[in-house]
Amino acid sequence: MRTEAAIRHKLKQAAYRHLQRELKHTLRRRPHTCIHNFLLGVQPGVEVGICTTGNFKNRICDAKVGDYGGMDGVAWAKICPSWTPFHEKEQIKIAIKDRIAELLVAEDRGPLAEKYPDLAVLAWILDAPGKETSKEEADDPIGWLWEGEGEEDVP
Repeated sequence: MRTEAAIRHKLKQAAYRHLQRELKHTLRRRPHTCIHNFLLGVQPGVEVGICTTGNFKNRICDAKVGDYGGMDGVAWAKICPSWTPFHEKEQIKIAIKDRIAELLVAEDRGPLAEKYPDLAVLAWILDAPGKETSKEEADDPIGWLWEGEGEEDVP
């Protein structure tokens, strides 16, 4: 049987992997992740991304529409000199960490199991009945989760 420390370590590793995966996904150079991309309704229920800056102002920049000499919006976003992410990396990191922490301490583990099944299983194991908790752990049940987080973050 694994020790509580070993299970916590696995939970920290899994949470860190989720953090890195979501950071990488959120910071991808795509039309919909650019602060200059504006969704314009062209028909009821149909929106197209439009660039709102620089030399490309009012130009279609959408993953579903090609307009750039045969390039679609995704290919264009990868090389666009004006592409800027909606949020800074640190803001995104804080939001992801907060969301994971909130799901881990919630009474209802359904949303956690739906979004992060591996974290839900490990959290369930740590919630063994009859387990004694210290005063510090009662005040901050997952304060240990992000301690010693690696610096090899996604660029």
